Amino acid sequence: MDKPILCNQILSGLTQPKKALALYSGGSIADSMIRQTQVDLLQSQKFVVSENLVNNAYKASTEKPSVLLDMVENAQIPFDNLWIEWDERSRQKFIKEFTNKRGQDYNFDNRGVPERVGYHIKKFTDETGHVDFLYEMWAFIEKDKAEDFTEQADFLADKFIQPSMCFTINNNKSINFDEQIERVDTLDEFPREWRAKNSDQLMERAFHTGAKLLSSWYLFENMPKHLLKNHTKKSNNQKNGHIVFDSNNLPDTLAYNKDHEFNCLKEIYSRISVAQSRGMHWSIPSWKFQEGYTRDEIQDHEHNLSIMCEGDLRFLISLFALINQDVSDVENIVPDNKIIHTKLGKRIPRNEYKVLSLNISDRKVKKLYKDTFIGKGNPKRQHTRRGHFRHLRNIHGEIVKKVWIKSCIAGNAELGTIEKDYNLKSE
Repeated sequence: MDKPILCNQILSGLTQPKKALALYSGGSIADSMIRQTQVDLLQSQKFVVSENLVNNAYKASTEKPSVLLDMVENAQIPFDNLWIEWDERSRQKFIKEFTNKRGQDYNFDNRGVPERVGYHIKKFTDETGHVDFLYEMWAFIEKDKAEDFTEQADFLADKFIQPSMCFTINNNKSINFDEQIERVDTLDEFPREWRAKNSDQLMERAFHTGAKLLSSWYLFENMPKHLLKNHTKKSNNQKNGHIVFDSNNLPDTLAYNKDHEFNCLKEIYSRISVAQSRGMHWSIPSWKFQEGYTRDEIQDHEHNLSIMCEGDLRFLISLFALINQDVSDVENIVPDNKIIHTKLGKRIPRNEYKVLSLNISDRKVKKLYKDTFIGKGNPKRQHTRRGHFRHLRNIHGEIVKKVWIKSCIAGNAELGTIEKDYNLKSE
């Protein structure tokens, strides 16, 4: 790779934040966080994802929610301080080709798409002792594309941008909502009128956040059709009349538990939460930290996060799930000392990084994640499976319904057969 990676460009830009950072407000809080960010980025394990791996990770991310939920549990972050980036324009072109092949419409052009997107993912322990990995997005917005991102184009032209909020996902279990509410109150970072009053409100908020971070189309694809009909409407402020999600009667939708895939989707949503990112510290004046935020201001910050990062979490889940299967090649890159790059008039540091690539066929990749995330258990000889009850659980693990499953023939006849007789006894 002859060009410097985005992470190194950001390190160069952080030396002159007023010129390089979008919405930089200055002040001691901002400068302190910038110094800490420089240290963390310098010390991070840096990865660049190849086009092949990006494409396969995106394809894997389009699988049904039950498969994606298994990926969530396999998508552990391999380092406590990690930077990962990819060619975003190449990814968007692939998404267009992939969705068009499936008969879906996907309008894409280069307007509003940064050349590269990166995520700084770092382990963080808050004041209550709670540990999370915070996912912070970064991009560079070119002057001729700034208007496609925001009305504040003049402030963003040719600058690095990071949303003032970030997100996290629990890989091991769903979030305990009661503990989450108590933790938010203890940290006292958000306005009281914004905080959820109970677990139902928190689940509604998690649903809204997850629907965006996993992408709206994924929700539309996997929500039961009779529920979807009650929650979609045409947007009034979109030129092409996009279908948008209408949150009316959301409690009734969340209470619906008769669809396994929808339950899995809600389970993923329940593991997602948002927090302040580093960008909050330099985009907000020092006095605002003392005064605190209003509910509307926090909602605006969350909205900006959902717009800039829509679909990224679903992609990152499948990306790390594949990386952790130990099938990707890693090539260490040491920049040539003879080549000097500059960004915004400053020299870009030459930090070693690693390129992650996948050098096996698409067919083998598909078999890999299907065997890993779909095929469960050991192969069985052919046998007659007796009729039985299947217990359906809600997002809290409680049994809410029993469904009778008819008897059937199961297993592989090539491995042999098992003849079963049942001897019923009563003590």
